[in-house]
Amino acid sequence: MPEFHDRGLKALKTEMATVRWENFVERADEHYFVARVLFSQWLPRYGSLCAQQCVENYLKAYMRASGRPAELGHRLTDLLQSISAWADEASFLRTDYLTTICNRYDPFYEVARYPVHKTGPKNAYGFISGDGTDESILDYFVYKMREELGRLVSIGHLDPPGRAFFLGQAREHRPALHQMFEADNLNLL
Repeated sequence: MPEFHDRGLKALKTEMATVRWENFVERADEHYFVARVLFSQWLPRYGSLCAQQCVENYLKAYMRASGRPAELGHRLTDLLQSISAWADEASFLRTDYLTTICNRYDPFYEVARYPVHKTGPKNAYGFISGDGTDESILDYFVYKMREELGRLVSIGHLDPPGRAFFLGQAREHRPALHQMFEADNLNLL
């Protein structure tokens, strides 16, 4: 049984200022994998939660790759607003496209986890499509974030630390899930 441990806020802030950007990309890619699979199986609330986590972790990876601490908090719009204050004006991070993506998934941080939530889409579903739109949105987001990270650091398009292992494990042990992830995936064409 794992032992519960609370580091405290001060220690957490210290770690958020020093954690490697690759660790955020690894977690983001795991959420990306799960979100695509869930969306493909019409499990939109959990898919949207994983999409939110994917976006959050990529934004925090960008902060760390830029030499800044990853901010605490889960609101995508708050993270994006912070990044917009210093990101290059021509960057994807300053576009309406990313603002729209953040607005799409921001409401889903709580709604899939709790029957009652402080924040979330007004009707608990927002604008979930179920027609492949969410997979395409995430594919585009991941593609553009890897492009942005590639301007700051050396990043293999499909081989950040941990991703090759994670995808290899999925391919070997859960081939049907891996096939769902690969299906029409812009990042694997």
